[in-house]
Amino acid sequence: MTIKTGETVQLTASARDIFGNEISCVVFEWSSSDQSVAVVDQNGLVQGVGEGRAIVSATAKKEGYNLAFKGEAIVNVIPAGPAKCSLNLMRNNPVVSGGELHTCVIKQDGSLRCWGWNQYGQVGDGKNIDRNTPVQIMSGGVIAVSAGWANTCAIKQGGSLWCWGRNEYGQMGDGTWDPKNTPVQIISEGVVAVFLGI
Repeated sequence: MTIKTGETVQLTASARDIFGNEISCVVFEWSSSDQSVAVVDQNGLVQGVGEGRAIVSATAKKEGYNLAFKGEAIVNVIPAGPAKCSLNLMRNNPVVSGGELHTCVIKQDGSLRCWGWNQYGQVGDGKNIDRNTPVQIMSGGVIAVSAGWANTCAIKQGGSLWCWGRNEYGQMGDGTWDPKNTPVQIISEGVVAVFLGI
């Protein structure tokens, strides 16, 4: 999300089990990676302090349980002056996405890393070998990613769309029916959101 200096935004968090059921009586500890950019209180209220980017985290705590749940949100803080003509694609897109059996995440430097099941090249590293540690797929400029059942798509700065993985039904959109194990540009600009179903 993007806010101006001095503005506030309310974040919420919930902990869920492997079946998607919400876990009750969980307390969240909130923190900011850079308090000179954004601060957060223990109710999840974030305030922009200075221009930059910070990661706001919510860590789940429950008495008697050793929970390791942690959620993160990237907060971009811009000056409170006149609005600039810019397109904030990250507002509508996730920075981490889990497919059926593979996962992708965008790092702060805009690089993309993926890992997991890779039979159809959905990890995107040019091979069809399962990966149990993150592999860098793109070195920078990635602002959104969506992992599906056996394919993946990402949006880069400027709104270009890149996809890879299974393609026997043309789901990649590149005009072929062949799987791709590295990213292929599908649309050159203007894409603002991407979501692949599982």
